[in-house]
Amino acid sequence: MSWWHDETTEEDEQHVRNIPLRVMLKRILPLFRPHRRTLAGAMLLLLVTVAAELGGPLIIRHVLDTDIPGGDRSGVLLRGLLYAGLYAVGMWVAYIQVIMVSRVGLEIITDLREQTFRHLMGLSLAYFDQNPPGKLMARVEADVERLRNLFSDFSIALFRNIVLLAGTIGVMLAVDVKVTLSIIVLRSPIMLATYFFLKYIRRAFHTVRKLYARISMVLAEYG
Repeated sequence: MSWWHDETTEEDEQHVRNIPLRVMLKRILPLFRPHRRTLAGAMLLLLVTVAAELGGPLIIRHVLDTDIPGGDRSGVLLRGLLYAGLYAVGMWVAYIQVIMVSRVGLEIITDLREQTFRHLMGLSLAYFDQNPPGKLMARVEADVERLRNLFSDFSIALFRNIVLLAGTIGVMLAVDVKVTLSIIVLRSPIMLATYFFLKYIRRAFHTVRKLYARISMVLAEYG
């Protein structure tokens, strides 16, 4: 048995409720309602960023296939400037989009912390006798911080990668269907191996999360 599977970790695990995803979303989604317009604008900016990122390789393809073999120096210069401008616009839009989503994430987490604090203030003293304040603080701070990362960082990266992957496959299919299908077939074993690897990483992540909660609890109690 590994060194982290002690009785205190198992005790912590008993207080963790497994909430279905549907119930969890029903509780979290109302926090997004005041920020619907900001999130919609951020998603549109994200689409612009992905479009700029997908347009760069198409410009380079035209330069390599047409301008350079044809000796068109003005075409190379023009498309080089176009590529630089497209890259600059993409970076600028991505910067604004990240700021918008980060602000929304911070506001949602602030509201969630206020709701959690009001809920804790309404609990009986007997509850705090059974659950040390340091343990509660560690749970609230650690879990809320992970939600902040989910709303600000992970959500941006996940949605961006999905849109970028779909756009990349679409562009590749438009350019050459056979080559695209061949690449997808060759990548399938890697995708399957990644799926099983992520399942292993998920178990390791839960172990790290429990250890982090215990360390935070000790620091909150005796710090």
